[in-house]
Amino acid sequence: MLTPDLLPDGSPATQLSRWADAAAAQIVAAGGPTHVVGASLGASVALRLALDHPALVASLVLDSAQLGGPPPPAALRRLGRLVGAVVGRLPAGLVAAALMTQFPAYQGEDRAVVRADILRLGTPGIIGHLRAQLAHDVRAEAASITAPTLLLAGERDPLTRSGAHRALQAALPQARLVEVPGAGHVTFLSHPEAILRELSSWVSQHLVRFVDL
Repeated sequence: MLTPDLLPDGSPATQLSRWADAAAAQIVAAGGPTHVVGASLGASVALRLALDHPALVASLVLDSAQLGGPPPPAALRRLGRLVGAVVGRLPAGLVAAALMTQFPAYQGEDRAVVRADILRLGTPGIIGHLRAQLAHDVRAEAASITAPTLLLAGERDPLTRSGAHRALQAALPQARLVEVPGAGHVTFLSHPEAILRELSSWVSQHLVRFVDL
């Protein structure tokens, strides 16, 4: 299994493409093509990978994914930079506590996993991830993705745009959507048993090699 680390390293507008290129290099080195699993921001990178390097992607499993949208108006972008500068001075623990309010379906050990990931990134990394996700927009390109795709969606996902899962399913030629009752953002953390059943069925049909984003 290949697990590229998504660390921000430059302009948010091109960050997803750079991450996708880095993942593609790992897949080539491993002898690709491969099956790609991506969750949340990783799902956005996986979509970019499927668009920029289609020959390397045998199938996709996308958890809490969306097509994205246009960039916000210039005034909101300026406000966002100001907010980012202020938040960038805050301790990572405080930022993590604020972000954890967006994961109501997670309890106990699941919350600890998410919090540990946030703290590992640190405040600059968190801001870099948010900016990269805001730049995500594959609305005009998604129909060209031909890889078989499994979409996992949480019924209680507070972070993915309303209707985004079904819009993505409609845009992808070979997509199957599974909505998980009671699940939040990134379904495999809050409902691992349900997701394991779906993945087991998917793997039996499509397994060659996985790359986890």
